[in-house]
Amino acid sequence: MPPWRVAAALGFVTLAAFWPALGVGFLHLDDHANILANPAVRQGLGVSGLSWAFTTFRGQIWNPLLWLSYMLDVELYGLEPRGFHFTSVLLHAVAAAALFEALRRMTGRLWESAAAAAAFALHPTRVESVAWLAQRYDVLYALFSFAAIGVYARWVRRPSLRVYSALAAVYALALMSKGLAVTLPALLLILDYWPLGRLSWRNAGDRIREKLPLVAMAVAAAALVLRARGELLASAPVEPAWTRLAAVPAYLLAYLRNGLAPWLLPTCFQADSTFSAAFLFACAWAFAALMWAAWRARLAAPYVLAGWLWFACALGPVSGLAFPSGMASRYLYVPLVGLAFAGAWGGAELLRRRRVPAGATAAACALLLAGGFALTRRELSFWQDHRTLYSRWLGIAPGNRLLHNILGVVHAERGELGPAERHFREALRLSPDYDDARRNLERLLYGSR
Repeated sequence: MPPWRVAAALGFVTLAAFWPALGVGFLHLDDHANILANPAVRQGLGVSGLSWAFTTFRGQIWNPLLWLSYMLDVELYGLEPRGFHFTSVLLHAVAAAALFEALRRMTGRLWESAAAAAAFALHPTRVESVAWLAQRYDVLYALFSFAAIGVYARWVRRPSLRVYSALAAVYALALMSKGLAVTLPALLLILDYWPLGRLSWRNAGDRIREKLPLVAMAVAAAALVLRARGELLASAPVEPAWTRLAAVPAYLLAYLRNGLAPWLLPTCFQADSTFSAAFLFACAWAFAALMWAAWRARLAAPYVLAGWLWFACALGPVSGLAFPSGMASRYLYVPLVGLAFAGAWGGAELLRRRRVPAGATAAACALLLAGGFALTRRELSFWQDHRTLYSRWLGIAPGNRLLHNILGVVHAERGELGPAERHFREALRLSPDYDDARRNLERLLYGSR
């Protein structure tokens, strides 16, 4: 089958799976602030908006392409949320097709690449990045990262200044989408090992040197991220480096569990979570065992080691090592690709060794595809009602003052004054200096008399 047909089918299935996202609307959590209450976005594309997008650190982020994508949506749809959500769903479908093409270009394997891209596209943890407009930068960053990998595969085959310049340009778009794109040079080094097979102990220096221009771009982007988050980092509690390092295996294993068992309620750590020494010790041993198993498999199954390294490397910046970070499903958006291609190639190899008939293989793949589709639709069902969504999140992170405050607002908008007051008071109990919750509670009590 021609690759373009596989890519088109993948895009169509992805669109179908995420179509209910068009009915989500704007969330109280960040969507209102980023879009509805943002004068720069509301005025659409223009010279002043373009300048603002590249110079603002609103929300303690530097993501100019996120703001520009919102402005383009305003030009196309006005402030109609369905249009905004259609853009996000379309970008996700294109990102899945870009991943398929990048893997196919590097490996020459059509169906394994399609399986990995489908696992990426239809995993239910995608929903948070796609259905939540404030997290659109995940989709943009993934799209341009996958496009950069495709260009890199072309450069590996035929190195030229023109192709490398194109690689740098696409990588710049990824960096302007989200700061986590700083990990891409390291991910390219992993791809040099597998599937490109051009990394060894002898030439490791050469492989690193050829990526130094990209590393320089990543350093510059990281400096902008640190500048954007300077106030947040200054107010964050200072923890010893060894404490943050000890917690990394716990975060990675929790994300691994969320990725491999998406039908379970997600594991969630808050930014201020503390772990017992016994728990950290057990996580460290489990992490070391997984790393050792992947290393032992490097000769027979190099994709396992590559997939595990991709997963750990892409999650590194949000594992609490660099700065305090809670867990969220959206952080798995790109890291899960490592598990996806390791599973796709490992599954294909197992089926070949067992000499499973082509019909049975196709049936198994269809079953997995249907399972991912169903789980994604199930996850999207929670997003159709904001009270249900926020209540579910609060069940995962019960001590979150922001969620209590937002749930209070949702209940107040529905005229449910008792539940609204309880949530506002709980937010203030958790954080007595939470001014927003105090104002909301005063407004509620004054208006209810």
